[in-house]
Amino acid sequence: MATTGMDLMVAAWRDMAASADKQYQTESIDGVPGAFLLKNVLSLDECAQLRAAVSLLHDEKAAILVDDKKPRRPSQHHIPTQVDPSALEEIMRRLRPHMPSHAGPTNRAPLATAFLSPFLRSYYYHETDFSMPHYDKSFTHHEGLRGRILNFSAYSVLFYLNGGFDGGHTSFFTDKSATTIAAQVGPCIGDVLVFPHGNFPGCFPNPFHEGSTVTRGEKLLIRTDLVFATTKQRSKLAPSDMTAAQSNPAQLAQLVHEGRVKRLGPGLDECRCGDLLGLQAQVASGWDCHTSRDRHGSSGLLWAAGGGHLDVVKYLIESLGMRPVQDIQAHRRGYDGRSALHWAARNGHNAVVEYLVVHGGQSVDTPAVDGTTPFHLAVWQNHQRTCALLLQLGADPHVVNSHGCNACMWAAQSSVGNVAMLDFLSKLLVDVERINANGQGCLHKAAQRCNWDVCQWLCQRLTAPAHFEPNKEELNVPSRLAAISGDDKLASFLVAQETASSERWAASA
Repeated sequence: MATTGMDLMVAAWRDMAASADKQYQTESIDGVPGAFLLKNVLSLDECAQLRAAVSLLHDEKAAILVDDKKPRRPSQHHIPTQVDPSALEEIMRRLRPHMPSHAGPTNRAPLATAFLSPFLRSYYYHETDFSMPHYDKSFTHHEGLRGRILNFSAYSVLFYLNGGFDGGHTSFFTDKSATTIAAQVGPCIGDVLVFPHGNFPGCFPNPFHEGSTVTRGEKLLIRTDLVFATTKQRSKLAPSDMTAAQSNPAQLAQLVHEGRVKRLGPGLDECRCGDLLGLQAQVASGWDCHTSRDRHGSSGLLWAAGGGHLDVVKYLIESLGMRPVQDIQAHRRGYDGRSALHWAARNGHNAVVEYLVVHGGQSVDTPAVDGTTPFHLAVWQNHQRTCALLLQLGADPHVVNSHGCNACMWAAQSSVGNVAMLDFLSKLLVDVERINANGQGCLHKAAQRCNWDVCQWLCQRLTAPAHFEPNKEELNVPSRLAAISGDDKLASFLVAQETASSERWAASA
């Protein structure tokens, strides 16, 4: 059997020779609080082995992409891989003395024992390639579906694997406008860059940054994350808790006091929990519904609609002159352009949905910036009655967003997913075979979220080979995605389905 890029990746980390304890030169990154660079952590031979793994991973993907006529965006270069944590033992031994002991200046979550995430992203930049300015996100690992947070990431870690190129700096900006550079790090072979990410309380600010254009040659690197263990045994807030808080000011106040829900501020808090009298008092004191927004760009109207508070929604529109068509969410990635109708549909508040369409002037298929419709969100949260109402009001169930996702994909990735919604959509003839712009179909989405019943339902119906084998945009098959998500049993089931699909196509060839 041929050696794969994944084989080389695991071997490169696992075969690192134990080196004598060494204090690596550490350089703080001025202008980026919490960021630092470790010099010469990896040897030239170790970098060569890791480069070979990264190169082969990208060659494997290129072999699949060879017939693709659609150009790739120059900012997309990474291939994700998941390795056994034991393969990272030597590199963690080297790094541990130099890593932050806690997640942030006032966040006392300690560095985890296995502090390097085994989820690696391999980057291969060719000349003129770059990555767009962006924030790195934090991930969390929970105990069960809605259990307490066990650990979370708070820093990005970049391993620089080569030299001999120009440009390609890791550039940090002073703010999201990306007009003023706060600091630049020139990649040097064997160095390791560590900088904060995410938005957990008490951590360093999350720097806006980019991989600047490679002007000559090629740049290879591997990214992972620093993981920290939680110290508080706090359960993840269940949706039912939030629903109750939105209709009960006293309960909301208790959750705010416990630190499980953040306070929004005057006016917005009253909109969130449906306190009409309190809201009217805030307005009388000078609160302006037209200018007040939370940190994610949501207005009081969006909060009231999402909470199902029809009387507050009516007051904001009819008495204060808010316009649902114009009042949309802004400045939050993935949420830009969501309206009151999106949030009402997402949370299954049918009375508000009907009011916004019939009396509020909103188009039933009003799209967010990425093309997501209220129907998509109602499907995602498994609100069949809301879906039926939206259809009655004229919604098109076949709309596809800018990522190429239709309603079936939203159903497949739902955390409350069951086959009832997919049955509902099938009767509407929504295309369950669709593959999106990233090369993923419904089975990929369901496998990523370990939705057993949905995976079984899909495997009985899907016919296209793109669902079961690497395709032009997605190297990971569903079984691999399930394994990365930690469900080995589902992964084994999907391996059998992928094998059966391959045999069917071979027999029909």
